[in-house]
Amino acid sequence: MSNIYQKWYKCKHIFECTKTQASGNHLARYRRIDKEHYQDILTGQIYEITHSDNRGQSVSELYRTIRRLRMMINANFDGSSDELFITLTYAENMKDTKRLYEDFKAFMKRLKRKVSFVSYITAVEPQKRGAWHHHLLLKGCEYIDDKQLASIWGNGFVKIRKTTGIDNVGAYVSAYLVNTEGKKAGRLYLYPAGLQLYRHSRNVHKPVIQVGALEVPQDKKVFEQTSVICVEGQPVAESISEQYNLKRESPKCTSKTKAIEIPFRNVNEYLKRNLKRSKQREGKKLREWFEGGHRLE
Repeated sequence: MSNIYQKWYKCKHIFECTKTQASGNHLARYRRIDKEHYQDILTGQIYEITHSDNRGQSVSELYRTIRRLRMMINANFDGSSDELFITLTYAENMKDTKRLYEDFKAFMKRLKRKVSFVSYITAVEPQKRGAWHHHLLLKGCEYIDDKQLASIWGNGFVKIRKTTGIDNVGAYVSAYLVNTEGKKAGRLYLYPAGLQLYRHSRNVHKPVIQVGALEVPQDKKVFEQTSVICVEGQPVAESISEQYNLKRESPKCTSKTKAIEIPFRNVNEYLKRNLKRSKQREGKKLREWFEGGHRLE
């Protein structure tokens, strides 16, 4: 790939990268006006944007949320001895998402009074029967007694695990949120639209972002996925996602290739989303990159 737009995310010893290249030399036909409307530039006609009523209709958006969570976890948790992975469950079949966060907020107030820790990241997990779990990562805490934690939680059961020895904590936790027993990605269809999937303390670190080429040992690559974006059966762009794990010795790299067929009107939006176009950040560089001949119709 030539003329590649690269964006790197440094998360301690985990590095992730998205490389995107547009094909052809065309003028973007559609543009988004606001959250509810987009316009056909050639005719001037304005159309309404149809939104999903449930997450099952917008799995790709949920995947992006999971990816952001995974990188945030890896930027803060690396399998050190002072990290705990806690699961909080309900004794009853609790399905109320409003109560879900009210209970967690009250739990964290009680926990801060009785247990010392530095930071946290929490995510919720739906069950097939409709019940919910909390998954909580604590930094700066080596031990909590099970009975003490169950008493602080007060709504059911707790399970405490150490992350020691896990060299990709983000992937480890994400698997709980995405996969069901016997079915990969089966849990994604259980999340309702608009639900805030994860929360965190204010002092967590975000991934360090770098735009442009970055030298990373290729023998540390653990994952690569090539996505060929097609419109009416014709490839118009290519996106490559890579992950490197600097802790692993001679890791096996999992490689995947898939084709993504998208509606014509969504092509420009797809590229802008994957290239992270922003007026506040990188906007000028990205516009120059498009103006250099890398645009889509």
